[in-house]
Amino acid sequence: MQTYFIPIFHITTEKEWEDCVDDNYYPDAFSSEGFIHFSTRKQLVNTANRIFRKRDLLFVLEVKQEGLEIVYENLGEGVELYPHLYSGLPTGNVNNQFFMKKNKEGIFQR
Repeated sequence: MQTYFIPIFHITTEKEWEDCVDDNYYPDAFSSEGFIHFSTRKQLVNTANRIFRKRDLLFVLEVKQEGLEIVYENLGEGVELYPHLYSGLPTGNVNNQFFMKKNKEGIFQR
């Protein structure tokens, strides 16, 4: 029987992911922010183009939410709720990894 899940996505760098030394991933910003940023599938492209527009290539983790205490909240001035995790990300919850690169017009697409 196949298990289905609604994934969330975390944009990081390949090096930051490879530097994970135990069963929990903590991005570099965790020590100052206290949580891990995620985007839903619908939010991913907008997040990439809004936050990471100066980069040409993004490394993305596709994460299954099962067993995680994800908090959907808005920490900025917008109205959209984004998923956040206030603990380390168990590496077993990472279902897939992929790269996003800009198209000829200089924008990220999925």
